[in-house]
Amino acid sequence: MNWLLTILIGLITAAACGAAACYLGTLCVEWYSISSFEGGSGYFVAFLTLFGIVIGLILGIVTSRVVAGGTSPGFLRAQGISLAEVAILFCVIALFCRLGGTIAPTIDGEQLDLEVELKCPRGMVPTERPDRNYLSCTLTPLGSGNKRLDSKGGVILWKQASESGGQWTVPCRVWLFSDSSMRTVRMLMNTSTDIEFMLPLPGKPGKEHFEWSTWRSDRFLEEKDKPIRDYSYRFRVRRVSEARSEAQQAAQAEHEKKMQAFAALTPDSPLDLWVGFGVDDTTDKHRIARVLVDRIAELPALLRSSDPEHLRGLTIVLSTVQTLPPSAAEALRQSAGVLAERLRAIPSPVKDEDNNLVGQLRGVYWTWHQLAGFVQDHKMTDFHDSMMALQSVVEARSNDSYEFAALADTLRTDLQVQHQ
Repeated sequence: MNWLLTILIGLITAAACGAAACYLGTLCVEWYSISSFEGGSGYFVAFLTLFGIVIGLILGIVTSRVVAGGTSPGFLRAQGISLAEVAILFCVIALFCRLGGTIAPTIDGEQLDLEVELKCPRGMVPTERPDRNYLSCTLTPLGSGNKRLDSKGGVILWKQASESGGQWTVPCRVWLFSDSSMRTVRMLMNTSTDIEFMLPLPGKPGKEHFEWSTWRSDRFLEEKDKPIRDYSYRFRVRRVSEARSEAQQAAQAEHEKKMQAFAALTPDSPLDLWVGFGVDDTTDKHRIARVLVDRIAELPALLRSSDPEHLRGLTIVLSTVQTLPPSAAEALRQSAGVLAERLRAIPSPVKDEDNNLVGQLRGVYWTWHQLAGFVQDHKMTDFHDSMMALQSVVEARSNDSYEFAALADTLRTDLQVQHQ
């Protein structure tokens, strides 16, 4: 067998090995929950495919030369042995990868959600964290040596939380993405209460686990000098399709109820009710904005709200306004005073939740600056003193957090433009 056939065998084997490596890579992405963030999973599969091509090329060439020097040399024999080696190598590596990875368990071919209810001790009041990016419910599988593997976040069903006899029961739902028999469930009850326990559920649940388990108070993971007392939990699994369908129906019913309430509002309804609908993508923002413009004198009072979602809704609605009457100038000056007052009152050092508030107030300032330019018969210079007062407060606190620093930069730029 000449070298031309050897190279051909190497190329065919390289293609087969590359395809096998690519397929194995896609399996490993699932088994090991490799994130797609910034193309991580794609790069992993691409690298594994390239590595497989190189290994296949070497394997094909070496095998063909060994066969060529044997008693029965031949192209088909050498190619067959090379492909068989690729198949055996793939099966062995895939087996070891599967043993070290995880996969979502199923019942009757359907994937599962895990539902947990946590019963709190008397006196402990759960509170939804305002930071929407924080995962308040997570499921984490454990590998060899109890090493934590990648976790996935679920949702705490705050609207279904209930209180009885002074005790709160809080449910959560998370996709059961791992068939590891060692898993932890973590729930954040408020900004200072973090509860985690080992889930006593088999790696592959059966239909008997569709029923709620008994209440348990064991297997909690405690930090040193922070014992967990008087908490208990129960759990069950549900078909993903069933849980999702139920959630969609509940969301649709809630949306219809909200739309009915929105339609029932009158121009004289409290402004906080109007603003409460500002964060809903399906409501008519221009309808809300018209009411706010007619009652712009109440804007300073609205800016005193302690609800970040209220401030976000107000910012969204006011960003749709294109013109304001001359009488709005005084309301805007008072609003700037309220912003300065609120920013000054934020305690130092700035905590995460307070920094989120600064971020919302920064959005309010952006809207305020836009509105100031829309007041009829007025120029931005008419609001120079208000902006200088705001800048004085923000510059003094620009080192307290990145949100303060960003707002200081914005004010500095706006004032420079005003002087041009």
